[in-house]
Amino acid sequence: MQRFLLVFLLFYSSSFGSKCTASKKYLDNYEPEVFNLTNNLLSDYKNPPENCSSQITLKGRILDEECNPLPYARVYIWQVGCDGKYPYYPLRTKINYELINLDTQNSFLGSGMAIADKDGAFNFITIYPCSKIKHINFKVQSKIIQTLYTKIEIKTDSPTPPTQYQFDIVVQRQKTQGYRDKGIIK
Repeated sequence: MQRFLLVFLLFYSSSFGSKCTASKKYLDNYEPEVFNLTNNLLSDYKNPPENCSSQITLKGRILDEECNPLPYARVYIWQVGCDGKYPYYPLRTKINYELINLDTQNSFLGSGMAIADKDGAFNFITIYPCSKIKHINFKVQSKIIQTLYTKIEIKTDSPTPPTQYQFDIVVQRQKTQGYRDKGIIK
């Protein structure tokens, strides 16, 4: 039996109660300046990156704190490539430039985007984090939530990691603050 430890900083939602625990916030300085508009981070899936770890599928759901699915949210991910470096220009400037490699010749894009379906479900095809940076960064956006930045850390003691990971990302809905002025809620 394959043993692995999957450490989520995205806490699993609880099916035993009506409340889900919000995912832990985490802001990474290496968010891409421009995201690739695909959920497949391997641009050439027939020729995966050489000297790299295995291809994995991430399957998740976006839920609110009441454990209701959040439909049609935009989900973005980014991570380092096989060389332990980000293959794109980051948005922020306070970074370690030794972690950037724009001259990479492999098919790994480093970032991607998906839109959750009506049930809040999404998926990505990417690579198992094979460098010292063992996490994948997430950003979730929707008109009815505050933007959430978080990450998952994937660790295994198995020489062949699982090829699929499933998890929930729990977001906080924006609080609407209306007030009454002459009987009109604004």
